[in-house]
Amino acid sequence: MEKFPAEFSDFIIPSPSSWSGNGRLGTNGEFVKWFPNLVKPALAKQAILLLEKSMGPYLRTWNVPISRQLIPELRNNFSESLPKTFRNDSVILNSPRTAAVATAKRINLLQMLGSESLHRFAQICSGYTLDPEPGFQVSRYRTGDFIGPHNDHHPEDWNLRKGYVDLSITLTTPSVASQYFIYEHKGMLNRMVNVSVPSGVTVSRLPYWHQVTPLAAREGKEQEAQRWLMLVSFSILPKK
Repeated sequence: MEKFPAEFSDFIIPSPSSWSGNGRLGTNGEFVKWFPNLVKPALAKQAILLLEKSMGPYLRTWNVPISRQLIPELRNNFSESLPKTFRNDSVILNSPRTAAVATAKRINLLQMLGSESLHRFAQICSGYTLDPEPGFQVSRYRTGDFIGPHNDHHPEDWNLRKGYVDLSITLTTPSVASQYFIYEHKGMLNRMVNVSVPSGVTVSRLPYWHQVTPLAAREGKEQEAQRWLMLVSFSILPKK
């Protein structure tokens, strides 16, 4: 496999009857729709190799631990606040003149993530009318990589402060033993899905509280274990 399919619909197993739901995401206590093993199995395996070969060199490692000063500086009981903590590798693909974007276009990655069929899928699943020009990001989790509890609220960005929709495609190598996505449901951080399956797609309406547990590798496979994430972020268009 030298390139991704130009259309998202050619990358996944067709199952349109399960896409739509009851009402818009975020309005009925549900923020997330999860579709495990939606990517065609043969393409999922090849896509991981293509991402590692083509996008791997452009990834930047992020390591944001818990500050040691958070506890000593606390002055009142139960008033603690934990900023977003995380560790993974990622690259944002929104600057058209970068080498990373040029490579992503060469392998059809941006064409697929920006395709009409992916946009339609995200609209059907979320229940919103979405901007046809989204933002893109690619991330990789390796052994021990995680994201702590956070909500991804962006009050300083006019097009995101009232909410937005993310679609993420996850691809996991067989060397991964487990990794879990935990998210908010009706005021509780009590929903959890296993994202260490070979592939999956999530559609979510942000902001909401969520986290990703540390990636655990199978014994002796710590250096090989990887989970790749291709993220598409859509602004929500106002009602006409």
